Amino acid sequence: MAKMRPAAIGKIGLVCGVALLGALTGCVSYDDRPRGGAVYSEPPVYVESAPVVQPEYVYYPGYQVYYSSHTHQYIYQDGRSWVARPAPARVSVDVLYS
Repeated sequence: MAKMRPAAIGKIGLVCGVALLGALTGCVSYDDRPRGGAVYSEPPVYVESAPVVQPEYVYYPGYQVYYSSHTHQYIYQDGRSWVARPAPARVSVDVLYS
């Protein structure tokens, strides 16, 4: 039986180790997908907002004037545009209330 020299055994071990290391690292891949098939979504963002107050309007059809009790403004059409004023233009407030 022939004996191998220690240098030959070292080279064979080195070649086998490099081949094994190359085989193991060649099988590694990078997978970008989430595990378990789940999809990531951003958590919800909660924003506090001021309460919304709906204006309540009283309409005076004889004078074509609206009154907003929330803003204390009279809304009417002046020419082709709508205006909001603290008092109506063509009639006094006392006449509207009566």
